[in-house]
Amino acid sequence: MSRALGRVARVDPVQCALVVPPERVRLKGEFELHLGARGCAGSFERGEYVPCTSRQAPYCERCRPFDPCAVCRGVCQKAEMDCTTPHSIYLALFSPDLLKVGVSRTERLKTRLMEQGADIGVEIARCENGQIARAIEHRLSRVVSDRVSTTSKMRGLTKRVNMEVWERAVATFRPIGQPLRLQYFDEQLRSEPLPLRIEPYTTLSGRGIGCKGSLFVFERMGMLHVIDMRDLLGYELLEEPQRTAVQTGLEYFEC
Repeated sequence: MSRALGRVARVDPVQCALVVPPERVRLKGEFELHLGARGCAGSFERGEYVPCTSRQAPYCERCRPFDPCAVCRGVCQKAEMDCTTPHSIYLALFSPDLLKVGVSRTERLKTRLMEQGADIGVEIARCENGQIARAIEHRLSRVVSDRVSTTSKMRGLTKRVNMEVWERAVATFRPIGQPLRLQYFDEQLRSEPLPLRIEPYTTLSGRGIGCKGSLFVFERMGMLHVIDMRDLLGYELLEEPQRTAVQTGLEYFEC
């Protein structure tokens, strides 16, 4: 019987890696993942991984992560506000023409843009703390969306950015920094990747090309596929496929 090596507990889009406590699994180049059953991905407490036996996926109610900063609109919900370092409000463009406004700690602005899969991003304001930045972002979200769906990001993987849309936005918001052009793949995607639905006891294999945000693009048998790495959260990783495991096939593609 195949032994479980661990459970996918976190994804790292920038590093193109999965975290299976206590190891990281890189996906660039040749890879093979044997998926088992899916359950709760567990939690991290003070940087330490705490496993969970619940079969609820990807998180049970106890382990479901909650980030008060992600829902902040300018009124801190923590017992004590700790976002006291400089925060940047940014404008981002997702190919071909989807604009988004967001907030990041200034020191990790580029990393945040890459985590989201933006094609271009620029700082449009800087605040002394996160609470002020979130309040401004909330007001701006009435003009520019503060979110972009995963489906929209998938549809734009092989499309060029609409520079006319970007230039009009820049003229309106008057950035305070230089635009960041972000590259995610070492090679040009020759065709639109096919979205893949993840199933238990499946073997995923091929050649990893890279990640654009949480979207992992890989090649298998001459075809490009894409999955949202967050859909792997909570899956067991097995050392070898079980007898019920199947290779990815056309029956798993979503059109």
